[in-house]
Amino acid sequence: MVSSHFTTDDVAPADAFAYWREVICAVYVQLRADPGGQEPFSGSVRARDWSDVTISRVTAGSQTVTHPESDQRDDCLVSIQMEGTGVISQAGRSAVLRPGDFGLYDATRPYSLSFDKPFSQIVVQFPRSLLVDRSIDLDRAVATRGVAGEGLTDVVSGLVSSLDAQEDEMPAAVRMRLGMQVVDCLASALTVQGFGASVPGIEPSTRQQLVLDYVSANVRNPNLSVATTARAFGLTTRSLQLLFADGPSLNARIRSLRLERAADALANPLLLHQTIARIGADHGFGDPASFARAFRRHFGHSPSEHRAHAAA
Repeated sequence: MVSSHFTTDDVAPADAFAYWREVICAVYVQLRADPGGQEPFSGSVRARDWSDVTISRVTAGSQTVTHPESDQRDDCLVSIQMEGTGVISQAGRSAVLRPGDFGLYDATRPYSLSFDKPFSQIVVQFPRSLLVDRSIDLDRAVATRGVAGEGLTDVVSGLVSSLDAQEDEMPAAVRMRLGMQVVDCLASALTVQGFGASVPGIEPSTRQQLVLDYVSANVRNPNLSVATTARAFGLTTRSLQLLFADGPSLNARIRSLRLERAADALANPLLLHQTIARIGADHGFGDPASFARAFRRHFGHSPSEHRAHAAA
């Protein structure tokens, strides 16, 4: 995948912050930056592209960053705070981010970021149209805090963190699909927070899609179930089951998605070193025999036959 890495480690201390200004403008949007203190500055950015979505990790010293109105770019950015504290200011609001929180900002308008101490963030950048198309009201959503442990914030941070840590090379189609999952997950989190552009209240079809987005992001968690999903949305198990009464049950959808993801893994040449039992366990099937039976019922052939056919 396309990646880049910049660090001040190899720059003379006197030139470190000037170099840093160039780096953040090259990786993100046009920015003005000022150091937050007199101590020697250090910083690093590692960025990877997931098709239209770029995920980067920033680790740096204290600073204030401003995006001026005259330097506009049609992107949105989301900061997920990993260490330290950050403040996002835009549209007359400020959101204080602590570890696990996230905040959205819009590059078509001025904003500022401030960090009074060294920090680490994961930043997601993508065309703002991707959120507009998903009915997110950006005017209300920017510079608000997605609180760690509430709503779908942990789902967003978990998915993005896992992709940030991903080292394996992936086909372009897979990168695109994963990048769109990040945007879908973020849009779901913002909708749950009340920033959907549609009428107040969530239609059943929208709520159903939010649940499916949550399931998609957590499908490899062996503890994922109808009950744990219901708790994540503040619903009773029966209410959640009724939401899917007109089609396949949620339990059936979870099982089907796990099998489809397992099939993709079995066909992935980069995962040939993993045993079939390991792949089954990684996708929620602790017992190899039950995995084989479920796989044959779903696809009409065994996991080993599927792997052999993909390798042919």
